[in-house]
Amino acid sequence: MDTDLDDSIKAVILREVKNAVSSSQQDLLNSITTVMDSRLSSFQSNLQQSQQEISQTQIAKLEETMTDNYSFQRKGNENQYRHEVKVLTKLKEAKASLEAPELGIDSVRTAKMKIIEGIDLVRERQKLIKLADSSQLGWKVVSEYVANPIADDSEDEKKMMRAQSRAERKSKAEKVPLSCQVQASSQIMLHQCEQYPAIKIDKTMTERLQHELQRRDQVPA
Repeated sequence: MDTDLDDSIKAVILREVKNAVSSSQQDLLNSITTVMDSRLSSFQSNLQQSQQEISQTQIAKLEETMTDNYSFQRKGNENQYRHEVKVLTKLKEAKASLEAPELGIDSVRTAKMKIIEGIDLVRERQKLIKLADSSQLGWKVVSEYVANPIADDSEDEKKMMRAQSRAERKSKAEKVPLSCQVQASSQIMLHQCEQYPAIKIDKTMTERLQHELQRRDQVPA
């Protein structure tokens, strides 16, 4: 009798243990499935977001590159246009980051970084405009300033002054000195100039030289 009772109790205990183990295994399996589904969903979302950002960035870069196919008539217009394209590219990249299906902190940081880069481009352009406006040589000074970059921002004012000096020297070198005169006679002309030795030229050559000197003197700085 006691033996039968013991066997019955053992059977109940064994059944409960099996049920508990089976339940635990199912719970564990469900937990693993939930985690995997969540991770997979997050991975797919991040992948789609990255693909979208890359696509938008590539489009912006492509639009920036396509401007190289246009031939500008004036260098100043070309420089201004290319500057605006760079700023627009940064804004488009920021916009692409903020339009992600699931906006995350990384996307916000990327957008913020692109906006800051765009602001820096605008500020740099404003500085160059002021530099050109403050000098009689205008954008010639800017060309010298941009062509000779330095790392230390504290030396920026000195850099501007050096750019001004270089532009002045180049501007003077491009012009024929005012002391150059062309003296005419009926048959022989004597060209006297500080920078050039005296040479004898005929009337036709003298007329051409006079015309060239007048043209150069009229060219703005």
